[in-house]
Amino acid sequence: MSLTGCKQETSSYQIDASRSFTLQRIKNTFWSRDWERWLTVARMPDCQRKHRLDDESEFGEIKLRQIDDNLFQLQDGKTLYEIDLQQCTLTELDRKAEKQGETVGKFTSPDGKGIAFEAVAPKPQAAPQ
Repeated sequence: MSLTGCKQETSSYQIDASRSFTLQRIKNTFWSRDWERWLTVARMPDCQRKHRLDDESEFGEIKLRQIDDNLFQLQDGKTLYEIDLQQCTLTELDRKAEKQGETVGKFTSPDGKGIAFEAVAPKPQAAPQ
């Protein structure tokens, strides 16, 4: 008899009806210390790709910034990634790359029992004069 188990946590940020990001954490066995992590980048119906992030043993917040309509930046600890929704790509940036864009939210683990995406409220626009 074999005793195995797995655990999976998933959370998404839906930009609009066709564009989204989904973070998935998977622990394949109960004795494993590390979690596999995947980020799915989608711009439907044109593209959808699942990208592997580095494994982790403890959850750390992952921040998402928007540079323009189809270009985002993901901050995973000290690692920055550029996400191109036009091609559904995820590219790790050089360690010297600077943070860009406006923060739209972050993937967190508020209760330590799952992950969630917490959106940042948009900054109010100045009234025209």
